Amino acid sequence: MATEKSQLRIKRKNWYQVYTNSTFGETFIGELPLEMPDQMKGRHIQANLMSLTGNPKNQNINLKFRVEKVVGAKGIAYPVSYSIVSSSIRRIVRRKKDKLDYSFKCSSADGIKMKLKPMFVTKSQTRKSIHISLRKEALAFLEAVVTKSNYLTLFMDVINYKVQRALRDHLKKTYPLSIAELRVLETIPGQELSKASEETKRPSELLERKMPERPSPRQGQQDSGQARDVQPDQSSENSVETTETIQQ
Repeated sequence: MATEKSQLRIKRKNWYQVYTNSTFGETFIGELPLEMPDQMKGRHIQANLMSLTGNPKNQNINLKFRVEKVVGAKGIAYPVSYSIVSSSIRRIVRRKKDKLDYSFKCSSADGIKMKLKPMFVTKSQTRKSIHISLRKEALAFLEAVVTKSNYLTLFMDVINYKVQRALRDHLKKTYPLSIAELRVLETIPGQELSKASEETKRPSELLERKMPERPSPRQGQQDSGQARDVQPDQSSENSVETTETIQQ
């Protein structure tokens, strides 16, 4: 009896490119080996922030994206996670300082549920009462920022360090901090991020303050030069008048 040979059909996989959405400049972030381009939807891809910005200072930050749309053979990904590398956190903390970690959930202005994990390092060891005050102030400030910001705008402000800088300036009124960071910013799974608003919306807490204009050094030198030119003329006129009175 002839034995039937089983033939396995091997499907060939192709590499499909993944790009960020328009808010992040439609930047290429990687490729996925799949059989069909429709299989890209829902897949995650991780990228280092330095590869997107070209700035070596961002090498300690990782971003995770999820493909939400497929246009032709190209995947469009949205950010789902921002995190600091754990090894860099260990280098930040020093002796005789307090490290404070918190975690809470909040929704953005366009309805995207998010989870935030702020981290602070004080300039010296402090009491528990100060820890409680810092926690209350930080949670109140971050909740106000998140609820007044759109999801994509919030991610951009965190990447550009606007949120961390404003948070540190706000908390230094309670106690001086050496570091104020967002250790993790991530979206809650199970949400359709492609429906999020791409309109730029941020609260007044993150608006840049305009500093008063100061005269340039060259203008200052010109002004001082003009003042020096005027003073000798006045003294020369006075000297002429005194000589005339002496002759009389």
